[in-house]
Order: sequence, then C-alpha cells, then structure tokens
Amino acid sequence: MIPVQKLTHAQKVEIAIKLRSAADFFATYYEYLPKFKMQKDCFNYLNEIHLEVFGEEKYSNYGSFRVIMHRDGKKYLKSRNK
Repeated sequence: MIPVQKLTHAQKVEIAIKLRSAADFFATYYEYLPKFKMQKDCFNYLNEIHLEVFGEEKYSNYGSFRVIMHRDGKKYLKSRNK
C-alpha cells in the first residue's frame, strides 16, 4: 500500500470520492482491508485521505467508526450481498 504522504493529490481525490457517504466509506474500507494487517490501519488510511481532501475526518476515531459500522454496516452488507 502506498503511504498517504506519497499519494498524489489526484490519487487522494480518486480515493476520497469513494468515501463521501457512510455506505461508500464501508465499501471502500472492505475493498482496501485485505491490503492491511490490521483493521484500524485501514480505517486510519482512509480517514486520513478524507481529512486531506475534504478538510475534516469522516469519523472522529476508530471507535466511533466501529459503532457506526456495527449499526449501519449490517444493512450495507445485506444490500451488497443481494
């Protein structure tokens, strides 16, 4: 995985576009997850890209992401498997 600092702005924007909504963030998270050893590292990577492109983090921390993922992620996964 290319470190965030080494991504071009265009690469960051391309990824960030996939992070706009919670469902999009979940989809991108699951897409990138196999590239990371730890789930938190994947989350931090994507959240950092969101911060750099949009000027704010999508989620305040990994804990809040997990809460939302467990609440809304089940709906996302069900719709994804249809």
